[in-house]
Parts: sequence; C-alpha cells; structure tokens
Amino acid sequence: MGYYMEQIGQDFTILAENKSKAFEVLKQWEQEKISSYSYPLNILPLGDASTLEEAMDELNWEAETDDHGNIVGLWFRGGKLCEEDTWLDKISAMVQPRSKIKMQGEDGYIWCWYFDGKGCATYDGEIVFPGMPK
Repeated sequence: MGYYMEQIGQDFTILAENKSKAFEVLKQWEQEKISSYSYPLNILPLGDASTLEEAMDELNWEAETDDHGNIVGLWFRGGKLCEEDTWLDKISAMVQPRSKIKMQGEDGYIWCWYFDGKGCATYDGEIVFPGMPK
C-alpha cells in the first residue's frame, strides 16, 4: 500500500563542496538499511549510484544543478512516501540552512521538511483564506 504524496514547492540547496559528503552519508544509510532488513542481493536502495544526483534519482527525487555544480532544487518524482524523514535528516548537515521542501499527502495533509543546518524538522501546514467569512 503506502501513502501517496506530491510536492507543492521547494527552496533547496546543497553546495557543490558538500555533495560528496552528502553522498557518503547516503551510502552509510544504505548500508544500515541493508544490515537491518533482508534485502535481495540484487536490490539496493541507491542502486549503482556513483554520485549524489544519481543516488537521489534512485530515491525518486530529481536534483537540479547549476553551472557551478550546486544542487539548487530537488523535485519529487515518486508517488509514495518512502523513508524521506530518515534520509533527509541524515544529509541535513550538508543542506543549506533555511532550505525547505513542501509536500501534500493523498488525504490533503500538508507539511514542510525544513533544514536548519543541523537537522531536518517536519512542520505541519495549513491552508488559510484570510478575510473569508466562516
């Protein structure tokens, strides 16, 4: 089954000099997953990724890069929530502070993953129509 989600906004940056460390952290997360679950030998969460952008692609996220190699956008391509809370927090120290990814779930629930330079926090959202009669 799973929980379907879609992205409704983002302002996300990883500087080029932090990409290799972020990739290393994702590979460590992958090894933790493999050691804690029974994975078939031919299936890895990050596939055969050799870069951070390829690893993100394996996780159903598309990394947008600029001419300097910085990741300046992250776009969800998947359909279902799949451990984003965990791996986004793992790479959070490499993400530029005040980066954010805004999502909406299949039931209308809205949230934002917010990066403060040390961690990734989840904030609930709401739609407000100021001035509209109740």
